[in-house]
Amino acid sequence: MDLHIHTTASDGSATPTEVVETAAKLGLSTISITDHESIEGCLEASLVGRRRGVQVIPGVELLTTHRGREVHLLGYFVDMNSSLLEGRLKKLREQRNTVAQETVERLKRYGINVKWDQVQNVVPENGVIGKNHILHAIREAGYIQTRIQAVEILRRYLSQDGLAYVEFSQHSFTDAVELIRKARGVPVVAHPALIRDDNLLQELLGLGDIGLEVYYYYLGDQREEWVRRYECMAIDNGLLATGGTDFHGSYAPVRLGQMNVPEKVVHDLIKFYENISKKYFSQEGNFDAITNKI
Repeated sequence: MDLHIHTTASDGSATPTEVVETAAKLGLSTISITDHESIEGCLEASLVGRRRGVQVIPGVELLTTHRGREVHLLGYFVDMNSSLLEGRLKKLREQRNTVAQETVERLKRYGINVKWDQVQNVVPENGVIGKNHILHAIREAGYIQTRIQAVEILRRYLSQDGLAYVEFSQHSFTDAVELIRKARGVPVVAHPALIRDDNLLQELLGLGDIGLEVYYYYLGDQREEWVRRYECMAIDNGLLATGGTDFHGSYAPVRLGQMNVPEKVVHDLIKFYENISKKYFSQEGNFDAITNKI
C-alpha cells in the first residue's frame, strides 16, 4: 500500500488513472492520492480504482507554517464534494503560485536562468506550482543531467534553508487542521523528519487527534533511523501512524509502493477516521474545539 502519492493534478508526472493502473499491476490493495492543494485527481482515481480492485482513499497535502517552520499536513478521507474545501484550495493554489514565481526570480540571482513561462508550461490548468515543477523546468533548461544533481539543487536552493526559498505564510498549521476537519478528514503530519524540530512536532501533535506519517521514503542514508524514531514516537504517544512514498512520477527517485508500509496502517486509519467522525461531527461545530489548543 502507499498512502502518499502525487499525480498530474499537482506536481506528479503520472495521471490519476496511470497511478491506479500501476498500483493494480504492483498488487497494491490500497493507495491514497494526496496532491498539493488539490482533490481534482481523487475522483478520477476512485472511479478507476473501483474497476481495478484498488481501494483509493481521497486525500490532500497542504503546505503550512508554524512558528516560522514549514510543515506539510496530509488530510485523509476528505469530502471530495466539499465546496468549502475546494474554494479554499483554489485560493491557496493562487497564493502558492505567486510564491513560486518569486522563487524563480531568486534562482536567477544564483545563475539559474529559468523563465517563468517555462515553469507554467509543465503545470496543468488550475494547478499549483510546486518545487518539482521548478525542478522540471531547471532540468529542461539544461542545469540537471542526473538525479543526484536534482537532489543537490533541491537541497541547495529550494529546501526551507535553501538560497532561493520563499516562505509561504498564507496558511497556518492550525488553520489547515481546521480546514481538514471541516472537510470531514483526518489530519496527519507529513514526513516529520523534514521539520527538523521534534519539540515543535510534539507541540503540533499536542492539538490532539492528529496522526503522524511514520513509514516515509526519506532520501539518504538516515531513512531507517528516522522511521524507527517516529515509529517509537507514535507508539509511545498512542498516535495514528501512516506511511507512503511521496511518489511524484517517473523522474522521482522513488517508485510507487516502494516503501514497506505495514498492512495494519489502513485498518488503523479507517478505525481512527470512524472514531473522530463520531467525536467531531456528532454535533455540528464540534471540530472547533481542536483549534484552540495552540
